[in-house]
Amino acid sequence: DFEKAREAGAGCITCYLHYGREYRRTPDDFQLAAADKVLELGADIVLGSHPHVVQPYKIVVGNDGRKKVITYSLGNFISNMKRGYEDIGVIFSIGLTRKKSCIKCRISDISTILTRVYKYYSENRRTYRIVPIKNMLENRSNYTVSDSFYNDTEKKYVIINRHILSMLDN
Repeated sequence: DFEKAREAGAGCITCYLHYGREYRRTPDDFQLAAADKVLELGADIVLGSHPHVVQPYKIVVGNDGRKKVITYSLGNFISNMKRGYEDIGVIFSIGLTRKKSCIKCRISDISTILTRVYKYYSENRRTYRIVPIKNMLENRSNYTVSDSFYNDTEKKYVIINRHILSMLDN
């Protein structure tokens, strides 16, 4: 499929994998091997999900010298789970550039936005709001959240932000 996509003119191939053990904050051996294999077969970006928690991402350099990205798990964008980190997700942004003389794109920029689900009652209904964590911490007055949610999010942000970047040096 990857070869067919390239032959059809694909400049970048993204592969979405639903894999990994639930609630495990680090990728398991299967995830590591599967993501590497998918890149070896021709993918440029691997987007992963299933563990319900954010796992680190990794940048690797392919044989052709181009950067490739693996996100092992993006966590939950929206969830009612309450075990610890299941209400945190990441919006992953990957910039691509392409020269007219080259078929393949290059990854030019990577950024992340960590999010958290804020659950509250409004008009006797359970309501879910996706909150960009860094923005909320920097502009608290723009967000109507409880003190306990804010304080807990502040602590978790430091942990998750360090965690998501933990494989970049490997």
